[in-house]
Amino acid sequence: MIFFLIFFKKAYHFEINYYGNYFYSILDSSLAKFKTDLFNPHLYLAFFDPLIFILIYLLKTRTNFKNKFWKPGIIDFLIFLLFISSLIATFFTDISLFAWFYLWIFFKYLLLFYLSFIFSKDVKIRRIVLETLFIYAIIGGVTMFLQKISGGNLGMVVDTGLPARFSTDNPEFYRPGGLFWDANLSSSILMFFGSLASFLYLKNHNVVDRKLLFFTIIASIAGIILSLSRGVWLVLLFNFLFLLPLMKKYVKKSLKKNKFKFIFSRNFLFILIIIMIITFGFSSRFLSEHFLNLFRNFNHSTILSRIRQFEMSWVYMMQKPLGLGHNVFKYSIIHDFPPDLFFRNPASVHNLLFEVLNAIGAFGLMVFIGLILVFAKYFFKERRKKRQDVELLALLLAAFNYILVAQFYPWLYEFQITAFFWIIIGMAYAKIQEKNY
Repeated sequence: MIFFLIFFKKAYHFEINYYGNYFYSILDSSLAKFKTDLFNPHLYLAFFDPLIFILIYLLKTRTNFKNKFWKPGIIDFLIFLLFISSLIATFFTDISLFAWFYLWIFFKYLLLFYLSFIFSKDVKIRRIVLETLFIYAIIGGVTMFLQKISGGNLGMVVDTGLPARFSTDNPEFYRPGGLFWDANLSSSILMFFGSLASFLYLKNHNVVDRKLLFFTIIASIAGIILSLSRGVWLVLLFNFLFLLPLMKKYVKKSLKKNKFKFIFSRNFLFILIIIMIITFGFSSRFLSEHFLNLFRNFNHSTILSRIRQFEMSWVYMMQKPLGLGHNVFKYSIIHDFPPDLFFRNPASVHNLLFEVLNAIGAFGLMVFIGLILVFAKYFFKERRKKRQDVELLALLLAAFNYILVAQFYPWLYEFQITAFFWIIIGMAYAKIQEKNY
């Protein structure tokens, strides 16, 4: 415990002040500054850090270990391989300081997964966690809406205190960041929780309050559209097509009961509001212009920058098949490639699978894909049943939405969203264990 506390204090959440211009400097001097920053007094703890220690304490003092233990299966074996691959990549990395720091971040993901798995066996705890997350999503979506109509940050505690990212690119198309600096991150989180709430609502699931689900869906869709996040729009379209049969079935069932009553019900209002948001939102110049900008000036577009990132990732895979270490890619390219190749913006590759490939190599990527396929197998197996476990399907759908959204953005090391992913699949794993698959 003492070791973890020391490592925790020294390793977690430092500030790298040279971020804006470090690609102009020699990497060694940057690392020297990094070492200095590491021991400066401006270190602080993130919200999840004390939460993890509290959960571990509760696990030790408030739970019956005999009832909480489980028989390890294929999922546990794959997660073990992920951690081993991470250790190997970190031992052989060229930039060890960064690699060890982000290995700690990755370890916390796995820790959250198992803590979520253990505590989620209690239905009451699972319900409290889900309702808390939905409230969090509603606050995020409402904040984005208020920021949009006010044309900037609200000056409230929930704001980051910084202008939203991309807000100065084109003031006419201001992109509200909600609870975060990055509109893409906020909309990705809303997509994550919005899909979870939508499935539970359409399936008439009663574990979580339906009014809470209703407002989560409305806030999520509004925030996603206002964010101008094109990758999230595509995932939203996929979700709409996937959930369309459920929507038809839901409406047909409601009309069959009482047509007149349905027209004046909250369910009808819910469908009407969603149609209005999507119709007026996507038909507006505000959105259409932003979507067309994707194909204008291709030489400096986000599409080309992603293609360049994939090319550099492929070069690294051939040179270092064991991986560079966690989140080392954006620091390595400063040395290994000319600045013009990555548009003088050394960023993480905007694709989850390539992020994993860069971090822990080809074998680690295969293990990660294997983990996704195992959860997908449980999803389709449950879907084929007549009496489905709605909560399990909803949790796995939310997890798959994270994976889809992360194909467009560098979210692997964004703790705010990736921690939620591991918590949700931890809940799903608890449900899978209950069913003795």
